[in-house]
Amino acid sequence: MVRACLASTFAGCDEASLREWLKRDSPTRNAERGTRNVKKNAGTLILLPSTVFAAAWQSSTAVWLAGGSVTLKPSRREPAFAKLLAQSVKKIAGPTLPIKIEVGRARRARRDNTQTIIAYGKDETIEKLRSTAAKKIIGFGSMISLACVGKNALVKTNLPNLTRRMAWDTTLYDTQGCLSPQCVYVEKGGKVSPEQFAKALARAMRHLDVRLPRKKIQNEAMMEESFWQRWRFLESQGRAQIHDRRVIFHQEPSFEPCGLRRVIFIVPWRRISDVNRHVGAWRNKISTIATSDAITQKKMKRIFQQLFIRWCEVGAMHKLEPWWRNGGVSLLRRLSVTHSSQNRRINAPLPL
Repeated sequence: MVRACLASTFAGCDEASLREWLKRDSPTRNAERGTRNVKKNAGTLILLPSTVFAAAWQSSTAVWLAGGSVTLKPSRREPAFAKLLAQSVKKIAGPTLPIKIEVGRARRARRDNTQTIIAYGKDETIEKLRSTAAKKIIGFGSMISLACVGKNALVKTNLPNLTRRMAWDTTLYDTQGCLSPQCVYVEKGGKVSPEQFAKALARAMRHLDVRLPRKKIQNEAMMEESFWQRWRFLESQGRAQIHDRRVIFHQEPSFEPCGLRRVIFIVPWRRISDVNRHVGAWRNKISTIATSDAITQKKMKRIFQQLFIRWCEVGAMHKLEPWWRNGGVSLLRRLSVTHSSQNRRINAPLPL
């Protein structure tokens, strides 16, 4: 699973994409003027998430390009990636690259040489951090991602490939990351119905489980029982269909994150207003929307055009571009690069 997540996440990272990132996010002159008092090699503490490996690489690389030093504070749920990143970049960029791993509590890492804290986590945690830490805080709270399948893609010859790619997006990170789809909106009127799509997706996820088996967690079945009791009741009322305890097809009136590992909702739609109404208040928490085709993406952009959303095709939800702006935030600009990155020699480490 770890190898699959790494391969998918960094598939688009190369020197050309790094140069494109610098071209897009080089600071303006006004921003440069405001950085003259920034301490050289100012320290940045990065509180890492447990489910998006690219966040660690992008944040660290932005700090290095800004001339700073990095201290990584791993999540207790995923302590290994920070060490792998540190070992990897040392081999690529040399032992002098400023990176450290904080093994104690985060508050112990807030030393005098730490000028900025980049934090990933729950909204409540970040707000608490902002209220207690006397540092510059760049926070990224909880987000969700969605997928939209249009009727033009719902043909029988395309169904195996489409569901295989959707299963890939759903299985990586066990549907626990902010880039993992919580719900797939499937358009009515295609050669394949939304109900048929749900059944095919469940089969594709079952087949992928053989290649990427799900890690067993103690007492997980007991913790999930209330969730399944609710949906079994809805199924008995004809309001839902459960396929292999992986895919739940329903037409409930409002969106809610699923939250369970490798379980996803399928919701049908006929008009784009159906999607807009169903998402409701969650629209401001959307990170990524994957679409099955260009026509569907164009339709969806009409209702989400005012938001900072990353758009991609189905099967590429975890394949992050280096210039990805989480919530519209450019880390390079926020970290106050002191001179034009376009003219700087690129010595930031690319992932292995």
